[in-house]
Amino acid sequence: MAVLNENDFIEEIKFCISVSDIVKAQALLQYLNDATIKTQQRVIYEISKSSNKIALPILDYLYPEKINDLEIKDRLYDLILERFSSDSKLLIDYIKKEKTKNRSIYIKIAGELELEEAIPIFIEILNKDYDKNILTETLNALGAIGSSSSIPAIADFLYYGDEDLKISAISALSEIGIPSAVQRLSEAIREGSTTNLKIVDTLASIQTQASLEKLNGLLSSDMTDVRNRAIDHLTNIGDKAVPVLVENLKAENSDFLIHTLTILGKIGDETAVEPIKKLLHKHPKDSNVRFAAYEALGRLPSTKSAIRLSIGLEDPVDQVRIAAAKAIDKNLSNVILAGLKNIIAPADDNAKNVVTTFIDSEADNVFKNLIDIKIFTDFAVEYLSKKAHNSVQKHYVDLLHKINYANLAKAIQNGGVTPSVDKKLTIYAVDDSKMLLNLYTKKLHKMGHNPVVFEFPAKAIQAVLESKPDILITDLNMPEIDGLQLTKKVRASFDKKALPIIMITTQSDAVDNKEIMKAGINKILNKPFKDEDLSAAIQEFVKK
Repeated sequence: MAVLNENDFIEEIKFCISVSDIVKAQALLQYLNDATIKTQQRVIYEISKSSNKIALPILDYLYPEKINDLEIKDRLYDLILERFSSDSKLLIDYIKKEKTKNRSIYIKIAGELELEEAIPIFIEILNKDYDKNILTETLNALGAIGSSSSIPAIADFLYYGDEDLKISAISALSEIGIPSAVQRLSEAIREGSTTNLKIVDTLASIQTQASLEKLNGLLSSDMTDVRNRAIDHLTNIGDKAVPVLVENLKAENSDFLIHTLTILGKIGDETAVEPIKKLLHKHPKDSNVRFAAYEALGRLPSTKSAIRLSIGLEDPVDQVRIAAAKAIDKNLSNVILAGLKNIIAPADDNAKNVVTTFIDSEADNVFKNLIDIKIFTDFAVEYLSKKAHNSVQKHYVDLLHKINYANLAKAIQNGGVTPSVDKKLTIYAVDDSKMLLNLYTKKLHKMGHNPVVFEFPAKAIQAVLESKPDILITDLNMPEIDGLQLTKKVRASFDKKALPIIMITTQSDAVDNKEIMKAGINKILNKPFKDEDLSAAIQEFVKK
């Protein structure tokens, strides 16, 4: 047909339809792309008026390869969908024909129509077919139908060798979303699986009670990437996750508690205050748990919690006291100020420790409110002039000038000079907790060293490469780049003799000490450690 006479073309198509000559109609329709869009639309209209017996074979022939125009393709798909929606038995017959050209399209349509009668056929396809496209559409269709009866067949593909089919199975179970589907998803999270993070993302997107509980359970996972992804999602889910998270506070596992407290603090829902206070009332043995609890309370918007926070000022561990002080500073009220005045009134060693704790934590609100109290002033000036790190001293000198206490600022500056030591080392400390970095600054300065702290491992690596310190201290568990990854990057430039690295871990860290030492660590310190332990570890690497 060199030149298409469109009127004749339409008439011939109409004639073929009227006499049920499907073969000739298909022969003519191979030239449909040569016609104008208007003529193509007219032909589709004529087809739409015919019976399923005639229309469906013609549509099967046309769609999708014989049509170029996307709008015409969409119209044909809608017509096919319309025809099968009124005859589900016929659709199943088409799906059963393994050699049907458009079988995957008919499977998709059955999913869109949520055709439950097709489920047995689909399960049979999953068990027997090897065509990836067919399997993908079948998984998608079963997800759209949403029947629990298809869950076992879909779940088998979570362990299938093809990654795309795994993703399709995850998506299908996500659409079904009922507890048994969630259970199958969570069971598929295993060491070495490439789809672990995709499953965690999926559990987070479902956001039913069952999925939130499974996501929450991953906080105790030994797989760092899985655990960190779950932490991020629970934090982002926010208030909806709080009821599940507060139940964790009844657990005994320290790491589980710490992760939970960190998330609750970041979410900032005030309903978490009372459960955290109950946890602290039990005085957890692990100081890291107490630290995380006070840090979380400091982030929660409740002045009532500050009354409980004052107890943390008497904790035997520095980092816990600093966390409590920071939290008090954020939730400061007249009631808690009155309580603080009573604590420092005896002017004893405990009062002195409380004042220095507030200074080390840079609790500016407390400092400004108590600086007129003589006992507080005396202890503050003594500490800032003789013992505090230079950066801390400068911070408060600047603050005093801002609030018109220039005489006190001058007294601090003239009160004394930090004594030097024979072996002053430059020590880099890396930790994702600002509280712990403040603690390192204080401890290392007291030991006579020059501390430089980093909250972000990537910046620490860059700094090491630009100016090597004498010693590097790093936490093990940090987001994005953990302590082992940091060590491996540093070791590419400096060996163990050139740059000693001290790794800080907890007893419950799911990493074998042999693995840590193999990565290039010189020394391991377990939290919580005493000042003497840190000092002794550093002295091992002082050049005589």
